Amino acid sequence: MKMRETPSKEKYLEEKAKWISYKPPYSSSHIKSCVTSAVILLAYTKNAKMSKYEVENYLRIDISKRGIATFRVQYKVGGKTVTKKLGQYPEMNIHEARERATSIVDGDVSTESVIYAIELYEKDLERKRQNEKLRDRTVQTYLSRTKKLKTYFSDKSVFSEMRIVDIENGLDLIIHNEPCNHANELFAELRRVWKFAASKLSNGDNVASKVSEDYVSSRVESAKPTRLYINLESVSEIYHNLEFATNIQQTNAMRYMILTGVRPQNVVNLEWGWLDSEENPTKIVYPASAMKAKRSFTLPLTEEVRKIILAQRAKRELLGDSANQKFVFLKPTDASKAFPQRSLDKLIKTWSPENCVLGEIDRNGVKGKNGAFNTLCRKFAKSNIIHLLTSSKNQSPKSLAEAIHISQLVLHHKCINNPDSNAEHYQFSEELFSVESRQMHEALLLHEKSILEEVEKIRMRPRLKTAGDRIKERNQIESEQRNHLRAEIKSKLGKGNYRYFLKSTILDSNVLVRDLLLTPDGRNLIKRYLSELSETGVVC
Repeated sequence: MKMRETPSKEKYLEEKAKWISYKPPYSSSHIKSCVTSAVILLAYTKNAKMSKYEVENYLRIDISKRGIATFRVQYKVGGKTVTKKLGQYPEMNIHEARERATSIVDGDVSTESVIYAIELYEKDLERKRQNEKLRDRTVQTYLSRTKKLKTYFSDKSVFSEMRIVDIENGLDLIIHNEPCNHANELFAELRRVWKFAASKLSNGDNVASKVSEDYVSSRVESAKPTRLYINLESVSEIYHNLEFATNIQQTNAMRYMILTGVRPQNVVNLEWGWLDSEENPTKIVYPASAMKAKRSFTLPLTEEVRKIILAQRAKRELLGDSANQKFVFLKPTDASKAFPQRSLDKLIKTWSPENCVLGEIDRNGVKGKNGAFNTLCRKFAKSNIIHLLTSSKNQSPKSLAEAIHISQLVLHHKCINNPDSNAEHYQFSEELFSVESRQMHEALLLHEKSILEEVEKIRMRPRLKTAGDRIKERNQIESEQRNHLRAEIKSKLGKGNYRYFLKSTILDSNVLVRDLLLTPDGRNLIKRYLSELSETGVVC
């Protein structure tokens, strides 16, 4: 870069006199004149910057030798001087800088970061969870989104300084990187963060509320329900593989979901008080508050499901007072808590056979991009029940319409096309004679029998590799690669330098070597660095 020529002493003295003549309060024309003079003065003195002050407004204006004017707030707290950057001229004018500086000192706005605002919001979520204002599952969902939001903001981004365009830039990145439904969810979470933090950090100025409500939804495709499914062989393979799960709670919870077709939330929220009898259960009555459709649901129990319930009762009695006395399925690592719903998703991914998910995966689909998922069990239950009820092998084959209706009863789907408009007031066949329950029980028995018969066939052959087996293999290979590279580092740099090398950065990376070891790209970078060392003959 071409160096600025050193001005003469006469020019220096002339500009110094001008500099001194500029007095606060400053205007935009003052800032321009100060910049002109400062550039000449700094070229003469060789200093890095010069400053002007508006003490009564807690404002400092730093001007660099390149002519960049930066506004800073400067004030004292507990005898210590605090200085924080506000912005640069001309993006921020003198009036905005003055107003922001006084607002910060008065406590109306904060210089805390967006990350700090998100963390405040997360603490409030935890408080609401403890006060039972929000369910555990809801809080977990929100926290998973805030964790992702943090990756789109720098810890240097000041919350109170964020503009509409800054938020829109962040949303553009989210739209580019995230699936359409997740992008919409993250935008909704971002709006909640700003609504919560605005009164605390930016004097109530909720910038996110000024972003168009359809900013994300108008730029992404609509999320589509997944058209993926699973067949009898794969469901039965999962059922069989669960014998090898590390805890009986895992085995029983997953098998209950497979045999009944209930939603995952109705596995983990199942309470002992909903059974007609703990000693000899024949049905479960889920209250309306526990169901997605907000209608009560009576589930007749098949023999295999009864065995699962009784096994859970025996386990509860074995654990004694340390076990949660309310919920049927308990957390494997802490029996005082209910079984975590997210574990069900992990279990089906772990124990499902490879490539068991059928159908075409859509990028904008809600589920399925990461392998098997819980709703597949529910989809299969409906499909299997319709098939079995209409099959000629069934002693009393049903029509397709009848089979679909019964599958709706089993899955607790609303039967829309009800020809009897007075049924709500006149029909009590279920209460008096258990008509619907008998049909559901018949369907669930057929569903259960088909799975158990397939499981017996599976037991006669070697177990297929699961997605979990592949993950273990991949992890083992990666572990061997890391260990091999660690040995190579010690060999080339010596054991004495190894520990220090792990805490250093190499080449153009800002990531520590110990963290680079954990990823394939990072390991390749280390190998490149070691190769260059060998070529130059340099040893650390």
